[in-house]
Amino acid sequence: MSSNPPKNIIIIGASLTGLLHALSLLHLPHPDPPSITLLESTPTTPRLSHMAGIGLASHIVTFLSRHLRTNDGVAGLGIESHCLQTMDMRGRTRLLLRAERVLSCWEGVEGMLRGGFLRDADKGGQGRGRLEMGWRVVGVEVLEGEGKGVRVRARRTDTAEGERGGEERVLEADMVIGADGHNSIVRNTFMTGAEKVVPEYAGYVAWRGVVPESAVSEETRRAFQHNVTYFLLEGRREHVIVYHIPGPSTSLTPGTRSLNFCWYANIPASALPSLTTDTSGYTHHTTVPSGLVPATTWSLHSTSIHPLLPAPFAEVLSHIHHPFLQVIRDYHTPRAAFADGRVLLVGDARTLLRPHIAFSTNQAAFDVGGVERVVKGEVGWREWERESVGFSRLHWRRSRWFGEWFQRSGWLSWWAGGLYWWEVGMDGLRRRGWWW
Repeated sequence: MSSNPPKNIIIIGASLTGLLHALSLLHLPHPDPPSITLLESTPTTPRLSHMAGIGLASHIVTFLSRHLRTNDGVAGLGIESHCLQTMDMRGRTRLLLRAERVLSCWEGVEGMLRGGFLRDADKGGQGRGRLEMGWRVVGVEVLEGEGKGVRVRARRTDTAEGERGGEERVLEADMVIGADGHNSIVRNTFMTGAEKVVPEYAGYVAWRGVVPESAVSEETRRAFQHNVTYFLLEGRREHVIVYHIPGPSTSLTPGTRSLNFCWYANIPASALPSLTTDTSGYTHHTTVPSGLVPATTWSLHSTSIHPLLPAPFAEVLSHIHHPFLQVIRDYHTPRAAFADGRVLLVGDARTLLRPHIAFSTNQAAFDVGGVERVVKGEVGWREWERESVGFSRLHWRRSRWFGEWFQRSGWLSWWAGGLYWWEVGMDGLRRRGWWW
């Protein structure tokens, strides 16, 4: 990339990762900050709920405090959880380990970031930020020549005829940031052939549901109070997890909050096509949104575990009528920068973590700090790439270890743990400059 700071940046994808980077770059303090264009394929805002809780770890808390002026620290951002605990069939809990964290919800964090970006995008009449919904990027091309930029081709998705009938447009930028998730056009454009990275099916899916805590008994509410609670399904090598998240309108008032239910169920790959076919007959690749899972499919699966659950878990399950289905996949991309730093790959587009460690949003917030330094010219793109790839690889290994430990038996779980601790050791050597 040219030594001159980029004046015009396009960010592909306006989910959490894209919004984090857009807000950060919008707030750059140097005298000639870049203009920011966010392109999002989803035609409507807010986007569909992911029915997922979000763990707010140190990087994301620091980001929110800095850019959204949440000066009270974690207060108001989510619900504090102190420990991981297990529950037996009699409903008795046992502390597993101390794990302080703040649990929020996808809708709440996305709404804060989107609102902050839109509020500050035209501050002072400069018009430096634009959020453009309903534009799917279908091509990314690096322009040849010193100091040249990147050309992006996008197609309209919110027309009456759908994407096929949509108009096309061409935009150019000094830098493009790919924050477009697991099916990233950036990753698929620049990593082809032997370098191509394909999401790997983990062997299980996540059934998710959100239940108002007012819908369950006081006893059940108390059972899940303050802690994230696991239950291991005997004989099935599967697990269920329940925890509190903010309620509608991100309410944190006891009695108005929600309980997030997640069941990790082992499903053979051959069964995925039928499982992920929605009420209209369309087969999804990764997620089936709430309201589109056929009632017969959910009934068949939910009734199979209802008798195996302790009463508090079973009560929450009984109130889930429109679940959200997520196929668990993961991958790690060994590269994060292309075309001499004119194209960057961040967040889930680069490394898709399994959800057990609740770390994807924190990974994106970590990337933000490095991208800021690259844009300001404080660090070169190669150094940023080494740092970001190493960070993601470490936590990718950790997420796989957690998943294999709960869902697999024998040598597979021990092997995943060994790879993680090997990565911890190698990360320490890299930090000391003794190994790449």
